[in-house]
Amino acid sequence: MMIELTQRHFGVHNLVADAEIPGAFSDYATVVPAPANAAWSNDWVVDEDKLIAALPDGFLPSEPGRVLLGVSEEDGGTAVGKCARFRSWAKYFDAHMLWLLRDACDE
Repeated sequence: MMIELTQRHFGVHNLVADAEIPGAFSDYATVVPAPANAAWSNDWVVDEDKLIAALPDGFLPSEPGRVLLGVSEEDGGTAVGKCARFRSWAKYFDAHMLWLLRDACDE
């Protein structure tokens, strides 16, 4: 599975690095089922410990608690809002962001 590290500055993401980690997207992330009254869900649960263990040495510029986490799909991306090890999503600050890249083959 491919991952990307970006630097977010004023809402604009610039690529810092990318890498391939072992396994498939579904080994690391699963979608939260949509509520009964919603047509879809874009909330994700990520196995943060497994992801951290799979990262290449030195890939993150700081400890995970200072890095945002997101899922990038063909039609856009979604930040992961409730993290245990990574920084929980918030809009108004600059930060690095680790993206799990999900492609059509992962469906």
